[in-house]
Amino acid sequence: MVGDVNQKVTRLSVELMEYVLHNEDCLKTSKGLPKESIDLIYADPPFLSGRIFDFNNCKFDDRWTGYQEYIDWIRPRLAI
Repeated sequence: MVGDVNQKVTRLSVELMEYVLHNEDCLKTSKGLPKESIDLIYADPPFLSGRIFDFNNCKFDDRWTGYQEYIDWIRPRLAI
């Protein structure tokens, strides 16, 4: 099901040509965007689960050495 949803979103973005979906670290992306060009930011950060996720060729390591490492990583992303 997730694969189908992703394909529909990609197809919709291509047809409309008004929207761009960025699937990357928001700190990197936000530096390259013009001011006042963002209508919506959807953040789905890691949730300190202690697991490695691997689904549909998308891997993410959500293991941290402790709470402070996680807080130090996420704080600048929430302040954008």
